[in-house]
Amino acid sequence: MKISIRELEELTNKAVKSYGYRDDEVRIISEVLLYAQLRDNNQGVVKLIGKGIPRDPKAGVIIMEKETPISSLINGNKNHAMVVVAKAVEIVKVYRKNHVRFTPRILRFLAVKFALSFGWIRAVHRILRQPGKREQSE
Repeated sequence: MKISIRELEELTNKAVKSYGYRDDEVRIISEVLLYAQLRDNNQGVVKLIGKGIPRDPKAGVIIMEKETPISSLINGNKNHAMVVVAKAVEIVKVYRKNHVRFTPRILRFLAVKFALSFGWIRAVHRILRQPGKREQSE
């Protein structure tokens, strides 16, 4: 069966939403799943079949527990890792914007704890490598 990418996006958003995620979380998770799917990666929308990726009912607010000039510790509070690391990406982007001397050799270390599933880091790497591209598409 063949469907258009637009139909796949709509079905993916609907499926992720059905697992109890908020609209902002649906956007993040769907973006990562579709990124994988469109590259024939087995970590794409197939994750939505069967048990799927339900939102943890114990998920809390994502908080920054500690921050230093070169590091941050984020508590994901049982949120899905795609959502938690999206928050981490935002922290890195703010740091990069506010520090003129930020170069690829200067790395801001991020530690994330209590987040579920880390099989999708490649999509986050793409977002960080291409500053501004994600913002333009939103």
